[in-house]
Amino acid sequence: MKYESTRQLYICYHLISASLENPISSEQLAQYASCSVRTVKSEIKVLDKKLSDEHIANIKSVQKKGYYLNALDAREFINYVKYTNRLIFVYRFNDIDELNKRTYLIQTLLSEKTITMDEMANRVHYSRYSFQGIMKWVKDFFNSFDIEVKSEAVVGYSLSGKEANLRACMVEAFCSQYYLVEKSEDFTVTKFENMFYENDQDYVDLRHAFLKILRESKISIKDIDTKKIATYIMLLKDRISKGYHVDVGEKEAEEIRQTYEYTLSKNVFKDPLIQKWVQPSENEMIHFAGLLLVYRDYNINKIDAFSPLLYKVLDESTGVLYEAEKRMQTTIGKNFFALELYELFRNDLISVLMNIVLMKRYRMSGRIRLITYVETVSEDITPIANEIARNLLYHIQNILQVESNDFYVTIFANIFEYIFQRIKYSYQKQRLACVSVCGLIIAKHMSEELLTSYGNYILNADVYNQYELRRINFDDYDIVICDTEGYENNYPLPYVTYRPFNPNYNQTYLFHNVFKYGFTTIRMEEIVRFTNTHVAFTVLEKGEIYDGIAHLLCQDPLKQVKDWQDKEKICSHLDNKNQIVVLFCNYDYTQKEFIEIFKTSKKSLWENQHINYIITVSIDPDISVNDMKLSNCVLNYLMNDSQLIKDLYENKVRCLNHIFNMAIQQEFNWWHR
Repeated sequence: MKYESTRQLYICYHLISASLENPISSEQLAQYASCSVRTVKSEIKVLDKKLSDEHIANIKSVQKKGYYLNALDAREFINYVKYTNRLIFVYRFNDIDELNKRTYLIQTLLSEKTITMDEMANRVHYSRYSFQGIMKWVKDFFNSFDIEVKSEAVVGYSLSGKEANLRACMVEAFCSQYYLVEKSEDFTVTKFENMFYENDQDYVDLRHAFLKILRESKISIKDIDTKKIATYIMLLKDRISKGYHVDVGEKEAEEIRQTYEYTLSKNVFKDPLIQKWVQPSENEMIHFAGLLLVYRDYNINKIDAFSPLLYKVLDESTGVLYEAEKRMQTTIGKNFFALELYELFRNDLISVLMNIVLMKRYRMSGRIRLITYVETVSEDITPIANEIARNLLYHIQNILQVESNDFYVTIFANIFEYIFQRIKYSYQKQRLACVSVCGLIIAKHMSEELLTSYGNYILNADVYNQYELRRINFDDYDIVICDTEGYENNYPLPYVTYRPFNPNYNQTYLFHNVFKYGFTTIRMEEIVRFTNTHVAFTVLEKGEIYDGIAHLLCQDPLKQVKDWQDKEKICSHLDNKNQIVVLFCNYDYTQKEFIEIFKTSKKSLWENQHINYIITVSIDPDISVNDMKLSNCVLNYLMNDSQLIKDLYENKVRCLNHIFNMAIQQEFNWWHR
């Protein structure tokens, strides 16, 4: 189903999670969609007809309670839910209509030699005054590609820039069509699209020809980049036929000629289908090899042979990571980098860094993307993994003097997430005494079974006859494991029944009766102590939020505000899905740990989206990684379940202890899948 506005998208996105038992009210939908209740009711009628006509669902109402979706066709509905969830990522910070107009203006300027402001304003139905706002964004977009938007009286707008930059900009503007952008027919620029191809099958055939060559090569390229490269090849025919050519410096050409990518570039243009489409010059093939270098999906552990250029890039990337790690010695990533486990993943970070270094080398850094790359999985990233990644990229940008984006934050954060998964909460291994009424042999089998399945949580599982317990030092054990239920216990130790082959004594049973008691609660008690809630926090927009919270919590508020502003350019502090803003404070500016949760007023906005809560966090960088993981887990539960935040406001101790129990059981189950 085609959405006509971001408002419609948000209404449907939240309707999907509603049900007959738990409908969503028009007031809630108005809050999520940042509009009035009257507008919601009007949109509900439009959306209900669209969904019904396409046999997807009906929007049902429950009197005085709200709305929910009733599926008409199970398969269609599942596809619709997937489609809507993906669109949320594309449009989390972009309005559908606004993005359509931006793309339209960009494509128009790229396909017309000159065009007047009045003509462009009329095409997007804007007044001269309103047009200035959208045109500023368009100019910033072109500037990020080192392309100047010139304006002359009478003549109008025109573009000026190097051919390589113009082509890159054209590909970015065209590739938006490979995503889920809801482009209206009113905003189709046929002249621009015809610069690439008129027949969709031509693109499909050429891309498949390129992918075949790629599969048989020694390199890999991410999916979205294969689309970009195929689109670039399609564009070459038009640009070369019009006499436009790229310039490649002599030194750059010599470097590229020694790479495997140069050999691959020549092979690509020898393919009969591609050769029939376009026959580029030597310079064009060298430039294309440079694109393959930049878009290559690097894994330095699997590169067959390094060219002199790649050795340089590898050395620079390694040095940049080393310097960034040093600069993070006062942040929450400090102890992360000291882990032996981290060394196993270090080459992964260097591999990603090679792309950033190459982007800088070929002057491709800081380019604005029209849309979010939905291929990246950021939905499951936990808050601290994301913050460590944001800090790392922040320092990398400063070292290299380049601009990057949240695409790399997501990759880094996923790597840190893998490390977090392998770290355990602080645990004191259990000391078990195993006894059986059937004698030592059966007790031995019980002990061996427990050690085989749960050895990571057991210090020792000693075997005894029942009467032998009389002579042991009770301080040496935590629990007695016995195979007889209801056995009389005359010892100052808890008795737990266990029979290896009985499903009643399964993993969940053992966790609750034996192993949960080994998880240390010291860090959780600290979290309970320094977590606080606040009501009716009245701020209207981002700037006020920064200033208000920084002055309330930080000893150096001006530096903290600048820190947040700089980090926001890399990756938004807003979790758009849950309408929560998460702000990590610099411990240097707070000198104390805290989790402060602010419930906002109904008018509080962030990126033009209503926000419900602001979670502000300060973490001592010197705490152990195990304790950091627990803090991370608490934050993650709160961010992803608004009911838990409500519970926190009602009873802090009960809520946080509930989260702790969920966290330790989740870890226990993960390690014993």
